[in-house]
Amino acid sequence: MRLSFPATPAGQWLKRSLMWLILAESILLVFRLFFLMRYWSSLEEAAWLARAAMMLLGLQFDLATLPYMLLPLFLFLPLLASAYTPLTRRILFGLEFLQFLWIGLLILILTASIYNFNVNQKHFGWEFMAYFRDTGTLLAGLWQDSPFLFLTFISILPLWMLAGHYFFRWFALPPAGSSSAHRGSLLSRIASTGAYGLAALLCMVFAARGGFRDSVIRSADAMQSRSPYLNSLPLNGIISVAFSLRGGSEFKPEFKAAENIRFVHSQYVDNQNWVDPRWPLLRYMPPQNTPGRQGRPNIVLIILESFTGKFLAVNGGDPQIAPRLNALISRGLYFSRFYASGGRSANGLFCMLAGLPDRAGVTILRTPDIQQHFGGVARLLGQKGYSSYFLHGGELQFDNLNTVLPHLGFQHLTGYENLLASGRWQHSTPWGFDDRDSFRALEQQLDQAANPFLAAIFTVNTHHPYIQDSENPPLYSSTDTESQYLNSYHYTDRLLGEFMERSARKPWFQNTVFLILADHAHHRNLNYLEDRHIPLLVFAPGRIPAAVDSRVASQLDILPTVLALAGGDSLYAAMGSNLMDRQLRTALPDTSFAFYAGGSSTNLIGLIEGEHLLVHSVDIRKHFLLKGTHPAIERDFSAENPGLADAMLYKSKQLHQFARYLEHDRIVYPDSAAAKTLLSSARKRWGR
Repeated sequence: MRLSFPATPAGQWLKRSLMWLILAESILLVFRLFFLMRYWSSLEEAAWLARAAMMLLGLQFDLATLPYMLLPLFLFLPLLASAYTPLTRRILFGLEFLQFLWIGLLILILTASIYNFNVNQKHFGWEFMAYFRDTGTLLAGLWQDSPFLFLTFISILPLWMLAGHYFFRWFALPPAGSSSAHRGSLLSRIASTGAYGLAALLCMVFAARGGFRDSVIRSADAMQSRSPYLNSLPLNGIISVAFSLRGGSEFKPEFKAAENIRFVHSQYVDNQNWVDPRWPLLRYMPPQNTPGRQGRPNIVLIILESFTGKFLAVNGGDPQIAPRLNALISRGLYFSRFYASGGRSANGLFCMLAGLPDRAGVTILRTPDIQQHFGGVARLLGQKGYSSYFLHGGELQFDNLNTVLPHLGFQHLTGYENLLASGRWQHSTPWGFDDRDSFRALEQQLDQAANPFLAAIFTVNTHHPYIQDSENPPLYSSTDTESQYLNSYHYTDRLLGEFMERSARKPWFQNTVFLILADHAHHRNLNYLEDRHIPLLVFAPGRIPAAVDSRVASQLDILPTVLALAGGDSLYAAMGSNLMDRQLRTALPDTSFAFYAGGSSTNLIGLIEGEHLLVHSVDIRKHFLLKGTHPAIERDFSAENPGLADAMLYKSKQLHQFARYLEHDRIVYPDSAAAKTLLSSARKRWGR
């Protein structure tokens, strides 16, 4: 049966509106079905009823997506109903052509988001804008990963516009003046146009809310399961980007400031030297006995991109994947329960170098708030006479590192442009220079560095499309993404081992402490616990005894640990602890915890403490209590242990509020003049 519409203005308006709505919803439904089929194997444990429920929930998110796809056109479609003339017909045709082009661009986002999920286990979020500015880099990576996918992707828009030729032939606008109802006075036609326009606007507002709901729909409303894949099924790349870019609501504290400060202070039992109530996180670290006899050691941070902890032998992984790092672990202090404090590179770098958790949504690195005072680790060590270096094979403009790093105290920056201008390096990747060149460049810098030095290298090879060794056969012959990642992991391990072997022959090696860790895990095929688990190795043979430390620790502990290795005697503002504190390691083993904030478009915070992991959505105030030791299982223990779940949730909220409070009121760290005065006073009180 063919659906017919009356030739009245209202009938023509309804017909055209439904046509565009059906087209948009059909596209969203096709992509959701494709997502379901593409990741079917990842949903094996999910019951059919659960999958069906999430597909139905997806219709609400589709409804909320429609305004982003159709709103401009819908505000002009009322012209079809009441002021339809040859001129307005031409205007509407031009608008519909632009609308068709806009949907084509959104199809590219939907496609890219599903591809991104294959790599990062999430739809696009705020990082989409960063990727958008680096489209050339991403396309180069896609070409390297799969020429077929590259050609398919760049063909989407031309093929879509070709389909548009037939679309506008089959669904042509009706001739102007075809309905006598378009006649009437100018005033009546204006009133009619306004009425239809208001109706269209109200429909779009209703859709944007996700239908009949108590509150506007958010991406966190998809968090119905312990399975990251199942939670992502209702979402799509358009709505996840839109939710992320429009930002969350203004943070609303749950606790009084004095109560919040007292609680947070009580959690850091390693050091109670709180300096001044005007800066609630500011502490004084007394002089530390640095291991060795050559004075303050050099410190090198080796930050490995997307380096998941589960693949190391000490964590139960295949020993063949990272034999060099496995060997280093046997000679150093390894933290077997070390966790990322965020989910993206920006989160991890900020946590390690500034000592504070990043925001759960858009990183602070991309906001004006990054310009406030932070006691960055490079700045603190610079006050002790350290020279500081940061080297990255990619572009430092990404995530604003070129401006953020100097603000945190780094004196010498080297990025892709510098390596290219030197003319010494030639092994390029889609994300910059191959790590083999970056490690060599760092080696040359350290040979000429003024002692003592703090140096950091941030690698790129284990970022998708996963750069592999071109000189040796792959460890895994399969072409799937997981094998590509593990081959890249193996290659990075080889380059790391070679760098450490060369460094061991350098005169500066004996007075250097290396910290080998990651910015975050690689996300793919990981549960909530594995997605946080990353390595940390403190390597300084002869200085630091080899051991495996099973305390819970996180990237927030890096700044105070580095400060302690450099001799202490400094103010610092970090929501972490000194992992080298022997008293804390032996007498207080059960006080360790790892707080994290990150999840891009899902606004997650959480806590890893003892044997459990808490995952909490700030947006919808929903949480899971999961097993926090390997092997992890995706089962919520909240009902079995409500007291523990409530206690961990309370602690997570307190820590989250504290970080946001410091950031909002700009009271993280004092300016230079005030810091100098406060340091002098602290030395008199607690120094030795």
